[in-house]
Amino acid sequence: MRNIIRGSLVGLVLAACGGNAFTAGSGEATDAGDAATDAIVNDAPNDSLSTDAHEASADVDALSEAAACSMSIPPAPTAMYASDPAAMQTVASNGYVLHKNLSGFPNYGEDGAADVLYTSQSERWVFTIPSGNVVSASVVVSVVADDSNAVGPYSFRLWASDCQYDSTTPLPHGSPPGSGSHRFNNWVQLSFPADVVSASNYVVGMLNTSSSSSTNWIAIQWIELRVATM
Repeated sequence: MRNIIRGSLVGLVLAACGGNAFTAGSGEATDAGDAATDAIVNDAPNDSLSTDAHEASADVDALSEAAACSMSIPPAPTAMYASDPAAMQTVASNGYVLHKNLSGFPNYGEDGAADVLYTSQSERWVFTIPSGNVVSASVVVSVVADDSNAVGPYSFRLWASDCQYDSTTPLPHGSPPGSGSHRFNNWVQLSFPADVVSASNYVVGMLNTSSSSSTNWIAIQWIELRVATM
């Protein structure tokens, strides 16, 4: 796949009570490696929680990335192809799930879209936690590396609020590879501890820390908070 040279983009700081989404520029791009570098910055809506049924991934097993937490603040967003949709709330056997299906780039996701972070790019997503009892919680992300021939390792840093974790699970290259409209089918789900407070806004941040070329990327299909209430 041909990679693009990233255009410059001003990083915006998202407050914990809201967020900004970075979406692709004019014209529909079909491949992150060939897409135009222009980007449009839009205000992301606050999460409006819904109990509508969603193909939520609460039943999907996730690999635990639990490790010692390093306290820090997630960096300002710099991603060209990111989104922050309202979270969909679904009921789980021991609580509920807040699920954000991401669509910053119109390709790769199992439903046809995903967010994309190039090396050294970052993004934030804001969740609104409903009122009620909270026993425990976790952040789960569905991710994969690009479909280039670059040798990794591909990695990322995740912030669960102000708790920083570095990924340890090697990310596979997206499959099947190709250009134009196609979807990856080998997404990896990784889980991180989360300290969630009832009736608050909760920020999840990510930074692509891959040691590969700056034109290589990782894709994020969805992010969710799994909250246990009993």
